Amino acid sequence: METLSILTEAVRVGRRSIAAVMGGRGMGKTSLALEFERRLREGSLGEVHFVRYPSADPLAFVRQLERALEASLDASLFVETLAEAIRERSSPRVVLMIDEIESLLNSVNGPALLDNMRIVWEQEPRFAIIIFGGSRLHSLLQSDTSPFLRTARWLPLFGLSLTETSSLVREPLGLDIDDSMIEAVWAHTGGHPLMIQRIMEETIELARADDSVEGLPFLDVIERLREEEFEPKLFPILKNNLGDSGGATFERLSREVGPVQRSDWIGVLGDHAIHSVEVLRTSALAGVDDGLVTPTGEMFRSWWARSRGADAAELGAAALEPASPSASDFERFVIDATSRWVVTLIEHPNFAIRSGRTGNDALRPEAYFQISLLHALRQHPLLQSEAEALSGGSGRADVKVRWSRAPLRNRSTIEVKIFGRKNYREVIQQAIDYSVSGDAFACVVMVDHHERPLRAAYRTACIGEERVEWEAPEGRGVQPVFRTAHALSAGRQLRVYHFLVQL
Repeated sequence: METLSILTEAVRVGRRSIAAVMGGRGMGKTSLALEFERRLREGSLGEVHFVRYPSADPLAFVRQLERALEASLDASLFVETLAEAIRERSSPRVVLMIDEIESLLNSVNGPALLDNMRIVWEQEPRFAIIIFGGSRLHSLLQSDTSPFLRTARWLPLFGLSLTETSSLVREPLGLDIDDSMIEAVWAHTGGHPLMIQRIMEETIELARADDSVEGLPFLDVIERLREEEFEPKLFPILKNNLGDSGGATFERLSREVGPVQRSDWIGVLGDHAIHSVEVLRTSALAGVDDGLVTPTGEMFRSWWARSRGADAAELGAAALEPASPSASDFERFVIDATSRWVVTLIEHPNFAIRSGRTGNDALRPEAYFQISLLHALRQHPLLQSEAEALSGGSGRADVKVRWSRAPLRNRSTIEVKIFGRKNYREVIQQAIDYSVSGDAFACVVMVDHHERPLRAAYRTACIGEERVEWEAPEGRGVQPVFRTAHALSAGRQLRVYHFLVQL
């Protein structure tokens, strides 16, 4: 209710009486607007004019304003005629509320029309403008053509806290519900008001049918609503409202094994993290506590993961994803870039093989493959890659890779060897030895030109009894890839990805 109090006080005293309220679908924008209207009318704070569904056509919207204000407006002289209509009012305040404003903003002249209303607000102190909308408002805030939102008071609606969820579930009917059940409702919904409301409505309806409120079937109701309403109807809308940058941020946030500190938001979650985290919060999909951001809403997260998995399966990639589920964006980026290089090398091996020889003697030196991989990695602007291949006896990794967004915090190494040549058996230990504190993973690339299947030979000679966490399934056209985990000092663990290149 803090937002409601802020808006009411702004209108009452006549300061900062221009505001933008942002919230995702079902976050309570319309309910807030209706309650705000009721408070203004009951408190005799002035006239209240409410446009619920503004037209996407600016001219049609001007006609809507005419009907709401009961005044004549000229679209060609919009600022002058609107200001005159405000001056003719006898009320101490003239409050204009516009809900679901995205349709107007998406039109070519919509943002300019909104800014014209800001100009009237600056000229007429009795005028107050409150707009309500979704994530489109935030993108407009970043625009160079939106003085309205740089002037307006910014009021995002976030998901309910656990305490607020408890009050919403218990207080209206005086229910005595166990804390663990409240926590379950909050964990499933992330404090999304609409979801909580629907769960309560359905649960109470069942309780009334049984003439008992003992042992309310929350979990059964949650599961049914998930299947019948949330997943087919609400979640696709939330996903669409996130946009590309919000969706990418949620994807990265969902992969993290713990909260992300504010100082790491951009490095871990991407360039648009500050904007996207607020969009996630206004859809009850993320929470921020003391600068630590975590994903919320188990139902949406589960649906998101399954829908993303289905997308990957359609691309034929789901079963071939070697990256660990807990991998960072940096780790996934390096694994993907290395995988693509391996495929390219196998499909176009001519320059890797010398004529007139057989087996691995036909292959170029390891330095060739190291530099070829380095060149491929350097095509990616987010990666900083450097070679040690020609340093000669330095005891350093063949290729070092850093994440350009956080180079001091994200580093990895790649070892390249030709199967059967000197030191090929020690390649995994070398990858482990070259890692430093903070490295989460390393890569090994083993190249081979013999006719034998490399998968079994490499596993026997190099991996031995090490536990293989993941292995690409055997099949035609599938390149052998392994992932192993190795315990290091101080409880640290290093993941090693093994790419087998059979030319």
